[in-house]
Amino acid sequence: MSELVEKDEASQSKTAEAVNSAVDELSTVALGQLLKLIQNESPNPEGDFRTLACDFAEHVVPLYEKAFGEKRKLMAAIEAARAFALGKGTQSELLAASFDAVEHIAGISGGKIDNAAGYAAVAASRVTGAATAASTWSTASWAASAWTSLESQDDERDWQREQASKLLKRIRTKGSERPNGQGA
Repeated sequence: MSELVEKDEASQSKTAEAVNSAVDELSTVALGQLLKLIQNESPNPEGDFRTLACDFAEHVVPLYEKAFGEKRKLMAAIEAARAFALGKGTQSELLAASFDAVEHIAGISGGKIDNAAGYAAVAASRVTGAATAASTWSTASWAASAWTSLESQDDERDWQREQASKLLKRIRTKGSERPNGQGA
């Protein structure tokens, strides 16, 4: 019996090593490809994508704050999206926070969103879809960083790839730890 346990542990260890090696190689994979892998391999892609989109959104909040001098409503929309993704919030709460943030952004900008930070803020407030949210947010946060500098643009893409790679590694080693992603 102990021999079987030892073989199983050795097999699990080899599997974990292979997964870690494969994930290390993911650093060269394009973000879009990583998102496709997550879609195919996650037991809960909707919840994982929603949470990843929230991570992307939060990462560029400082750019939004710098451009508009305020982040409260945007953070409320991101927090509502994260709560919904984790099954702790309702779709009504998510939509209310999103619309409130968009209305606020439109008011601040005089109804005209003419820069990448504004575009990113609107996208952040609309983190209501699943794969679409991650993809939209990836583009929006990249655009916001590009608005600052080309170096920031590259840094943002690298950071996003790193986050998606970490999520894929977590999925491959233990499966998704997120609830159904459908809200409460």
